Amino acid sequence: MRALPILLILMTAACAAQQPAVQLPKPAPAAESPLVKAAEVTVDDNTVASNVRAALRSEAMLADKHIDVNCSQGTVHLTGAVKSPDERQRAEGLAREVQGVKDINNRIELVK
Repeated sequence: MRALPILLILMTAACAAQQPAVQLPKPAPAAESPLVKAAEVTVDDNTVASNVRAALRSEAMLADKHIDVNCSQGTVHLTGAVKSPDERQRAEGLAREVQGVKDINNRIELVK
């Protein structure tokens, strides 16, 4: 009867020696990660311009101002006229918050 426990130990050791170690898959490099790809989603220029216009219209300070918005390769071009530097800065700040905006060319003029 003493041989049975010893036999079980030997058999278990032999089985463990024959089975390869479990290999975990390697994580994907950062460039291939789906999270990185999702963050790099590009938005077309027409959509960016439309979203910037909507943001400017939704701001009470700027709702009645005539500000033209164009977008080319992610660069938003703002033109028009406002009465204060605060309005000019607010327009640029709102544009920067829109997804897909890479840069701002703020040509909004100050008028009295």
